[in-house]
Amino acid sequence: MKNEKDILDYISIYCTKFMTEDENAASNHHIAQVKFLKYKDKIESASDTYYRLSSNDPKVLELLKFGYEHFRLNYSKRIYNEHLDQLNLNLCPKCNGIARTPEAKQCRYCKHSWREK
Repeated sequence: MKNEKDILDYISIYCTKFMTEDENAASNHHIAQVKFLKYKDKIESASDTYYRLSSNDPKVLELLKFGYEHFRLNYSKRIYNEHLDQLNLNLCPKCNGIARTPEAKQCRYCKHSWREK
């Protein structure tokens, strides 16, 4: 896979609709821990959000066992392998490199632009 890290990063940000229920729960659990844990006993809305997003499901917690980056890499690889034909990857028409965002019109690698003139 050309520029594998960049493609997997793109998938982890823009192709989350292909995440499984457990992967979604693990992602939400991570958000709860990072963003709401320190406020859960101080602000009622943060507490509600923390408990809504947190999980105690062993399958979900197992996905995060080796850290969030490892989890993100794994679900991105799974999505790539299982849904490549359904992914709307924004690839440069000149060098086939992955763009930074789905809306980008300039290649980060070869600097080719495919904007309407």
